[in-house]
Amino acid sequence: MAKALVSLTGDKEMKKAFRAFSVKSSDALERAMNISAQTIRTQAIRLISKGARSGVKYTRYLPYRTGIASAQGEPPKSDTGRLVSSIDATIDSDGLGATVGTNLDYGLFLEVGTSKMRARPWLTPAFELTRPSNIKRFQNVIATASKKAARR
Repeated sequence: MAKALVSLTGDKEMKKAFRAFSVKSSDALERAMNISAQTIRTQAIRLISKGARSGVKYTRYLPYRTGIASAQGEPPKSDTGRLVSSIDATIDSDGLGATVGTNLDYGLFLEVGTSKMRARPWLTPAFELTRPSNIKRFQNVIATASKKAARR
């Protein structure tokens, strides 16, 4: 099964350094990872659910509905809500990594395109849009932990 995923995870040295923090700092890192993953998930849902589309008008049946599709390069437009409801964020068992994505095959096809359809990325833009706030969140946790370690 194809999956469209963004994983937030540190390399081995980074994880080792994170584990060296006190228990409170580890809890703060895990909270930061959870918030960051949920932020990416929320942004991905927003990109699919909101915003104007510049593609072609369409009519669908069962149930009957009309709309304007997304054009290549735009996030996909939600039609049935299936993709949006499938987007999930899970935290690794060690709390130092996370995965955001969908288990729906077509989520990947929309993200990267196919031989018959240009990409309509939704997950990578969500990751990029949230990157500054996510980096800041981790910098704050690390700075706080470093200050506490220096006081010891």
